Amino acid sequence: MTETEIQEPIKSLQRVIRNNATGLYFVESGGGAWVGSLDAATPYNRLAEMVEVCRQHGLADVELLVRPLE
Repeated sequence: MTETEIQEPIKSLQRVIRNNATGLYFVESGGGAWVGSLDAATPYNRLAEMVEVCRQHGLADVELLVRPLE
């Protein structure tokens, strides 16, 4: 695997933040909210970006969900 391949996000993966207790998905716009629809969740390109969003919004007990696009 080349360095470029490591740095490039894999486009065929869906990355969202899910609350472990409620199963709701995080939407970053408007200061942050939780929604029941996976399709409405904010999509992320990189795991590092997801970690930073969790830190900025004080999110705890969450899952960084990475799964193949359907």
